[in-house]
Amino acid sequence: MSDECLTPQEDWKGVYVKSEDYRKNCGGCGRGYHGNRWDAHHILPAVVFGSVTDPFIHECLRSTDFDINKAYALGGLPKLTAFILYFQKDPTMAFKKRKEKTVTMRRWGKVQQYANQAHIPVAFPGDLPVHNPCNWGHTDYIKDVADYLESNVWASLRSMKKKNKHPTPEQIKALLEQAVTDFWDDLVSIGQGPGGGGFSGVEANLRNRYDKAKNGWWKPLCMSKNVKSAPVSPSLA
Repeated sequence: MSDECLTPQEDWKGVYVKSEDYRKNCGGCGRGYHGNRWDAHHILPAVVFGSVTDPFIHECLRSTDFDINKAYALGGLPKLTAFILYFQKDPTMAFKKRKEKTVTMRRWGKVQQYANQAHIPVAFPGDLPVHNPCNWGHTDYIKDVADYLESNVWASLRSMKKKNKHPTPEQIKALLEQAVTDFWDDLVSIGQGPGGGGFSGVEANLRNRYDKAKNGWWKPLCMSKNVKSAPVSPSLA
């Protein structure tokens, strides 16, 4: 089932498809990174709700006013180029083009500020995973969210139904909000966590990606702990 199936009708309170203003809403969410080359991230992606086929879960989603496009369900994440923009003028940051495995990383020294962000000082994006390119774990992240919702949210709602306790809109929304909190906490934890060679955080792993951190340097930059090897661009594979 595609996310088109979850397009809100007149009697739907919940919104589970991307809106035109979600980036604007994310800009004021107070969570994550909103500097040069930032992305608005749906913490619970629309495609996950589009895969729901259970009519009972549809009714639950219909009844609560959870909205994936509101600030409380969004977070700012850097593009990979946000890190390159910051570090490319740092002579102490190692860069060996022949060793880079992705087209984006090979752009080192060529990343510019977007015209509409030229007024924003270039700053370190922080210890946060990369949202784009998506091969840095976004696909795995979507599966992680889908598995979590099945095990922790949909299962809880079905359990209530079996006990003849129909979940209230407030209970449904609370479960979804907890999922948002859990996954944002996971993203922050991944970005701050260990990579290769025992290094923690994005900067330490980037600085040591050719030697001490080479076996896992990318981990703090990935959106899912299930990314087992360094992302490689198909054109360079």
